[in-house]
Amino acid sequence: MLAEMGKTIGIERGKHYFVAGAAALTIASLGSWTMPLVTGTLIDILGFSEIDAGFLISIEMLSMAIGSLIAAASLAHIAIRHLAVIGVLLAVVGHAASGEASTHETMLLYRALAGFGEGILSSVGIAILARLIDPDRAYALAFIITGLIASMMLAFVPSAIREFDARGLFISLAVISIILVPALYFVPKKPDESTGLAKISNKRVNSVDNLTGILFILGLLFISIMEFSMWANIERLGRNVGIADDSIGYILSLGTLLGLLGSVLAAFLSTKFGRITPIVIAIMFQVIFSYLCIFPTSPEVYKYSQAGWSLCLYFAYPYLLGMAASLDSLGRWAAAGNGMLIVGQIIAPTLSAYIIQVSSYSGLFTLIAVLTPISLMIFFHANRLHEKALVDG
Repeated sequence: MLAEMGKTIGIERGKHYFVAGAAALTIASLGSWTMPLVTGTLIDILGFSEIDAGFLISIEMLSMAIGSLIAAASLAHIAIRHLAVIGVLLAVVGHAASGEASTHETMLLYRALAGFGEGILSSVGIAILARLIDPDRAYALAFIITGLIASMMLAFVPSAIREFDARGLFISLAVISIILVPALYFVPKKPDESTGLAKISNKRVNSVDNLTGILFILGLLFISIMEFSMWANIERLGRNVGIADDSIGYILSLGTLLGLLGSVLAAFLSTKFGRITPIVIAIMFQVIFSYLCIFPTSPEVYKYSQAGWSLCLYFAYPYLLGMAASLDSLGRWAAAGNGMLIVGQIIAPTLSAYIIQVSSYSGLFTLIAVLTPISLMIFFHANRLHEKALVDG
């Protein structure tokens, strides 16, 4: 299977680099994928308000963004393997220590530590996968692996929370990170390998102009706010419709597994129909599923809509990251785009918590409905400028 992945992404040692990149991204995304469970744990077990819980999650994401940007700037100077080791150590220590946090201040410190490590690993994974011959397919395959692990977590972690309270959640994150550590052995050893994993196609320009790049990553910011405003509250939406606590984890797990079909489809199609068309289709359908999740008429509507929302997410993201990788032959816009996605994760929990507190969940859908056309218009314009640059180049 790994050998086939190596052939798919186009380089002899692709299977090794792919495994390392996918593992780094998986560890980096554990906090994001468990955001609904973290939100519920902070509010229902530790007694934080919705605003306080959203603030803690935003601090973790802020630390993640800082770690990601620092790591991206260090890739040409520090061996990427060293960055991976630093990142996983900080993430594991931060998760484990969070399980012992007894105050708001200590929890904030430990989540920030975990976020910083996750940010470093995020840049490591993005830097590796962005330089493979077919980054869209590499991202899709990496999302499949990440989603499988996330779905298993969402299934069993609620039981750990029930048995061990907050400690069960955060220790689970630390243990899963440790299990994935051996895959980081395949991270490139030399600094120059981090920016030279594959021969760049002659069809690619060196870099788009700053306007196009900034415009595109601004669109990623809006998409990220939209996605994570929904994801941060999706567990509580299930509770609002009367789904029992024990069932929500399994529903999210099953929805994530079904959502993986989106990445399977993206890996199969690759860029056969370009990138902008799949992005538009996925995001438009996701708005519909978001509405049905926020205003479900029954638990069954919520279950199926949540699965559809996950499917659209997994289908769109490989194309978004693949477009970012295509903007620059050295992966600089891909790294910047990754950082902007994290910035969106910083803003989303606090913003959505405030909006829900002020105008209930109807305000959450209004946010999604406003950001969707803005982001799509940005992607259309950035894609047009990129295609024009390719023709002129």
